[in-house]
Amino acid sequence: MDKRLFWLALGSFTISTEGFVISSLLPDIAADAGISI
Repeated sequence: MDKRLFWLALGSFTISTEGFVISSLLPDIAADAGISI
């Protein structure tokens, strides 16, 4: 496999996974800050 393709796939996976992690933690962060979503 081409190294460039590997890094492109890894970057895409990381960015999409990060979005799901933040959205799952957002209610807890808002509750700690005393903010309603």
